[in-house]
Amino acid sequence: MTSGPVARCPSAGTARVVVVVAAIAAAAIVAAALWAALRPNAARGPNVLVLVMDTTRADRCSINGYARPTTPRLDAFARDATLFRDAWSPANWTGPAHASLFTGLRLEQHGFYEGNRRYLAAGTETIASRLAAAGWATACWSNNTSVSAEFGLTQGFEKIARPYERPDRSYPWAPATHAASGDWALAQAAADKPFFLFINDMEPHLPYEPPADVAARFLREPIPPDEMAILQRIRFPDNVTYDLGVDIISPRQMAQLSDLYDGEIATLDAAVGDLLDRLAAADVLDDTLVVVTSDHGENLGDHHLFEHAIGLHRTLLHVPLVVRFPGGTGRGRVVDDVVRLEDIAPTVLEACGLPLPPDLDGAPLTRDLAGRIARAMQPPQPREMIRYVNICGPTDTSKIDRGIESAYDGRFHFLRHTDGTEELFDVRADPGETQNLRDSAPADADRMRALLPPRVPALAAADPSGPR
Repeated sequence: MTSGPVARCPSAGTARVVVVVAAIAAAAIVAAALWAALRPNAARGPNVLVLVMDTTRADRCSINGYARPTTPRLDAFARDATLFRDAWSPANWTGPAHASLFTGLRLEQHGFYEGNRRYLAAGTETIASRLAAAGWATACWSNNTSVSAEFGLTQGFEKIARPYERPDRSYPWAPATHAASGDWALAQAAADKPFFLFINDMEPHLPYEPPADVAARFLREPIPPDEMAILQRIRFPDNVTYDLGVDIISPRQMAQLSDLYDGEIATLDAAVGDLLDRLAAADVLDDTLVVVTSDHGENLGDHHLFEHAIGLHRTLLHVPLVVRFPGGTGRGRVVDDVVRLEDIAPTVLEACGLPLPPDLDGAPLTRDLAGRIARAMQPPQPREMIRYVNICGPTDTSKIDRGIESAYDGRFHFLRHTDGTEELFDVRADPGETQNLRDSAPADADRMRALLPPRVPALAAADPSGPR
């Protein structure tokens, strides 16, 4: 602002003031336009659709730059939406991650974590409960047994569909789920009633068994039926025993599992695209805030880990996030700032014109994105899991005995384990987190350590040196 004729003019100070005032005014106009687009009209608020592609890691989505076409429908949808390329989860499994998504709170605030409560406490305010109280019709379609009343995660939903209770249903599950939930959403729209529809889809979760035609597109070599049967029988506790080195999945099998995982993401992506197309064809999409994300990622041999029971590396915490605001505001925008799952709840409340509670850890995705810190934690695994693994014989269970805390600032990811070990990764230079910089970059380690979430009792109890 000080270059060119203004800087050389005797009245440059006055000119700067004029420029600054003009810039502030322009920013105010932009903010007002955004709020006008998000604010519900006098008759009714916007609809809300939140869809979780369970167990989908961001770096396996072509929407985030993955070389294989796993998410072509989301790729197209993002051109009319906002893509957040650095979104992170606060947990490595479904329960606490959904609790943060629904409440806008981190784990230490909502209390859903191992060693404290394996459920969201009754009476906790969620997106669903707040919208239901404000007049929205609310419904949840869950294919995951963890997103259920037993875990306290369906609070506020007037309609709760549990397709996982039907053992005879055909796979993949998403098409039938989207057909039924789409019927419900369109019925609400026809009655001119705003709705909040939440969907959890499970295709990318173990076992990986995409339809044969989709699998053929992603398998680098055909898999004989007998070998495929073995791969599709891999599930808990095989993942944990692999993590601990008891049972070995060969490199060839891991590569095959990786290909099948890609096929599962593509299978779900197609179903998501069909649902969005249906809402668009019914002229409902433009009046709807759409959020498509995941609750956590997946290890596919990374760090010699498989599935998501253990660890807080980027493979488990970096998730896809696409948001289409009502009216298409922000269409085609790509955001590289750090955002978190706990930012979704305040974004929904703001879009619906509801007040933001002052105690939220998250913040709306419409403003002040720079400088957000993603925090996560994993307390030690349940003792029954350790006892089960030890049935296989004496086993080093240190990987599941210890808890983990992590903080990420957009470049560095710092992990502290309760056994005293620490890891520091420069994610920009080393996205696979293969080089631990803890000793070679002590100043960065010190700065990141200060950003860790507050230590909870479950983690302090696991630390032989006590709270730090």
